Amino acid sequence: MACAVEESSRAYLRQRFDDLSKEEYLAIMDGVDRCVHPRALLPHPGPTLLIVGQHDKTGNIRTSMAAWAQREPGDEYHVIDGAGHWANLDRPQQVNTLITGFLARHLDHEADASG
Repeated sequence: MACAVEESSRAYLRQRFDDLSKEEYLAIMDGVDRCVHPRALLPHPGPTLLIVGQHDKTGNIRTSMAAWAQREPGDEYHVIDGAGHWANLDRPQQVNTLITGFLARHLDHEADASG
């Protein structure tokens, strides 16, 4: 499984995918397909946190994320060293730190703007 670097991450993902029925798997892939459709990448209101693993070889995600970050200067782009596509499994501490920091910065900003 090429989507994760750590064997423990790959084992976890294999188990999760094995637990899915064919119909569930196809429904998930249909949702993913709709999310990565070019129309889904239209301008959006507010900042987005873009996280990609250093070793992510899933499609063109690394190139797309870098291009997205250049197109949307208010968004944050981070590459997680030593991680694959499932960076949150390979490097959970780093990913969680990025997410909580992003939310703290932007939720505090939202509260200040509305208050």
